[in-house]
Order: sequence, then structure tokens, then C-alpha cells
Amino acid sequence: MIIVKFQRYFVTALFLALLAIAGTAAAQSIDQGLPTPVRSNEINGRIAALDLGDPRLTRHFYAFAGLPGDLLVTLSSRNLNGDIDIFTAITFRPIMKITMYAGGNALSPEVTKGFYLRSPQVFILRVEARTPNDDAGTYQVRFG
Repeated sequence: MIIVKFQRYFVTALFLALLAIAGTAAAQSIDQGLPTPVRSNEINGRIAALDLGDPRLTRHFYAFAGLPGDLLVTLSSRNLNGDIDIFTAITFRPIMKITMYAGGNALSPEVTKGFYLRSPQVFILRVEARTPNDDAGTYQVRFG
């Protein structure tokens, strides 16, 4: 009887520990097939600078669900050149593109775009950008 109770507490404690680790490890996904789920109306991300002369872009993928009605996407970024694209999750059909330009160390002006949803839909958001210098860049995406 005591061993069974101990096992229940151990399993519960192990589950809670794994849940806490998974919650802190949830960062930007670089795998298109396994995007990071968006659980709030805001995404904050950071893109590290690559070596001088490296032309590659860093890609982060997120998945989110849209409900019927207008979906507004607001982007603000600092020290990044690139794009934010939204695709349908199943067919990967492009829905929206917002371009980012690095303009000094200050935040670039916010850009807001929107589209109308007739039915619930799952989307993939792809951030594809790089920094123009040796400083890291940041981005913030808000949904409304």
C-alpha cells in the first residue's frame, strides 16, 4: 500500500517536472514540420548574427489557429532584414507577407496587416530573416 502511494507521487512529480522542462524549453522551432505552437497573442523572438559573409537566413516556424473574422498581424522588429510569411498549415498556401528592414538600432515602425477568415483554420507563421551586422536582431508579432 505504501509502495503504491509512493509510486503515484513519484509519477505525478515526474510528470510535473517534465511539464516544467517542456514549458521552459519551448523556443523558436527551426523545423517546418514541427512548428512551435502559439499559445498567446504575442510572439517574441531573437535572431543571432551569423558570420561575416554568410548569406543564409535564419528561419523560425510557429503554428496558430485562426477563428472566423478579421485576423490582424502586427510586426515590429529591430536590426533584421527579411520577411514574415503566413501559410495554411495543410496545403502551405501563402496568405500574407510582411517585410522587415533594419533601420538602425531603434525599433522599426509597426506594420499591421489583416485578412478575413470565413472558417476556423490552422496556419504556419514563418520568420525568415538575418541581421545586417554583428548585433542580434529581435522581432515581435502580435495577433488581434
